[in-house]
Amino acid sequence: MKTRLAFLGFRHGHVRDAWRRASERKDVEIVAASEEDPEVRATLGRDGIAVTHREHRAVLAGVDCGAVVVGDVFGRRGT
Repeated sequence: MKTRLAFLGFRHGHVRDAWRRASERKDVEIVAASEEDPEVRATLGRDGIAVTHREHRAVLAGVDCGAVVVGDVFGRRGT
C-alpha cells in the first residue's frame, strides 16, 4: 500500500527536496500540492511540481491523504 502524501506550501527550499525524494519512491503517491503565494506558485513548474490547489484548507478538506508535508512560512503554520 502506498502512502498518500500532500504538500502544503513550498516556501522553504528543503520542501522541494522532500517533493523530489517522495516522487522517486515507489511506496509514495503524491496526491496534492498547494501553494498560496502566487510568486512562489509561479516558480514551481520549473522544478516539475504541479500545483493542484491554491488554498491549503481545500487540500485538508477534500483530499484523502495519509501524511502531510507543511512548508509554509512560520507565521502561517497551524492556521
